[in-house]
Amino acid sequence: MPDDPASPASAATLKTVLIIDDDNRLRPVLAAAMEAHGFRTLAAADAAAGIELARANLPDIILCDIDMPGMNGRRALQTLRADPELADRQFVLMTGNTAYADGRVSMDLGADDFLLKPFTIEDLKNCINARLKRAEISRHLETRVIDQLRVSMQSSLPHEFFTPLAGVF
Repeated sequence: MPDDPASPASAATLKTVLIIDDDNRLRPVLAAAMEAHGFRTLAAADAAAGIELARANLPDIILCDIDMPGMNGRRALQTLRADPELADRQFVLMTGNTAYADGRVSMDLGADDFLLKPFTIEDLKNCINARLKRAEISRHLETRVIDQLRVSMQSSLPHEFFTPLAGVF
């Protein structure tokens, strides 16, 4: 994501942020702020709806409150990490409840980052940009490893393995 939020981008190139938070006042504020910074946003009032939105839209990053009625944010994290389509998505847990203020616990559960409320929009934007940059680095490394493996296999396996009809002729 470019640092200049005013740079023009089509909807297809916008990074998608899914916000899952039961606070009816905070959720739209976060969504509006992220849209103003050049992100496409989706929002859900509870974890179940958020998981449904995530599966339907495959967001680039998920921001999820921990302390919600029904399924809490930590359980939502575990559910999404178990889903092969969503397991690699960046996931940030957030809370204003001091009982959940230990970010290390959240990260041990598989969260990529943790935000303690109240936080500034600038803090949120920086967190999202850092997570998206990290995801891009990971994708680049994975692609490089796959390419190296492909080259290694082609040079070490017999040519006939790659051209099965050669053996028939």
